[in-house]
Amino acid sequence: MPTETPPEDAARTIVTRVAAIRDVELTALPPLQETIDVDSLDALLDGQFSGTCTFTYADCTIRVGGHGRIRVSRRLDDSTIDTAGQRRQRRRN
Repeated sequence: MPTETPPEDAARTIVTRVAAIRDVELTALPPLQETIDVDSLDALLDGQFSGTCTFTYADCTIRVGGHGRIRVSRRLDDSTIDTAGQRRQRRRN
């Protein structure tokens, strides 16, 4: 289930979850602002916009929805492991 995240903590939350799922130190990851405009991310999370934004950061797929929902998953072969530790099969088109 997605976690509600205040906008000011979004960047920190994303980087922390990516580090955890990849089992690396925070300093081993590239700056998030090199991947996405953090101000736009904050605007999405504080409810200024509806919908979701999906992007790739440090070999992880990040899905951010309005009102504070963040989901981080890492692709491994034909499946995905998300921050809840659940393995799901990736859909094939």
